[in-house]
Amino acid sequence: MLTISLVIPVLNAERTLVLCLNALEQLNPQPLEIILVDNGSTDGTLPLAKQFQARVANCLILHEPKRGASAARNAGIHAARGDIVAFTDGDCAPRRDWLEHVLQPFAEARVGAVAGKIVGATSTSLLELFSALYTLQSSDVPTVHERWTPWAGGFPTANLSARRLLLEQLGGFDEDVTIYGEDYDLCARLYEAGSRIAFTPHASVVHHHRSTLTGLMTQAFGFGRSHAYLMQRHRVPGVWLELPRRAVRWRTIPAACCPNRCNRSDRPKTFAPRQCRLTTTEPRCPLSLSWHCG
Repeated sequence: MLTISLVIPVLNAERTLVLCLNALEQLNPQPLEIILVDNGSTDGTLPLAKQFQARVANCLILHEPKRGASAARNAGIHAARGDIVAFTDGDCAPRRDWLEHVLQPFAEARVGAVAGKIVGATSTSLLELFSALYTLQSSDVPTVHERWTPWAGGFPTANLSARRLLLEQLGGFDEDVTIYGEDYDLCARLYEAGSRIAFTPHASVVHHHRSTLTGLMTQAFGFGRSHAYLMQRHRVPGVWLELPRRAVRWRTIPAACCPNRCNRSDRPKTFAPRQCRLTTTEPRCPLSLSWHCG
């Protein structure tokens, strides 16, 4: 059976790291090792990591002085001993059976990497709801990819695993890209090396979206910059036009985001579809949002 090294870069992740670490303890099967790579945290991230290490025998803590998620992940790759290196982030909480489903597609020799579904955590603010509109959207359909394009074949490292030898052959992540785009770039280079990436919705992690306006704007800017970088580096020919998306509907939305009569003390923290839903018909700013309460 293939073994897995789990690599998680962390930088000032105190707000969500406890949820991540608690989920890692519940994984079944457990990975060969859990490698936490601190990238210079100044909050309570490192003490939390050390507490986790004290109760989990297979945890290794590394310190990477070079800033950037790429450098942190590469440090984890260099230390890894497993056949597969699985990546997630400090703001993600894997499901209990995550690694079981990650391993299955690797039975196919040409599969060099496996990506899984990213599920948004229940939003507690309007900013998190807004962020959920655009970031880390996942399909419910298993697919196998052989080529990167601007609309398919790229997967975020919040839920991405790859064969360790292949990662070493490719030189890991491009450290010139400190954050945003380094994951899709790796996917493109995997394809160029002749590998496939299998996507399985059954291997899922829960992701906590940005909760501050500054964090949201920084992320949006980074996504835009990385899109231009990827198009330039991998030169996919054509003219690309993004059309407005269809309406998005949430099964529940937080009470704090619900106006007027829905925001009452006798209401639950989230609302079922028949009570309240939030839709959008325009994917670019200014964003048109509307609540439908009943």
